[in-house]
Amino acid sequence: MGKCLNRLNSFSLLGTIFSFGSYFVYKVKELIGFLYTGILFLTALMATYVIIAVKKELLEYK
Repeated sequence: MGKCLNRLNSFSLLGTIFSFGSYFVYKVKELIGFLYTGILFLTALMATYVIIAVKKELLEYK
């Protein structure tokens, strides 16, 4: 159940990021700004996922 909930949280976060990106594209009408924002948030999301995975691995080995 925990893995399913974590994946659901990740997908909802991703959906929120792209919703904000679409809103900014509508307001600013600048595709480059949207791509930059999307890449930035996806990088932050991946870094957070890696940090959580590493912490989980370290806790399992203790």
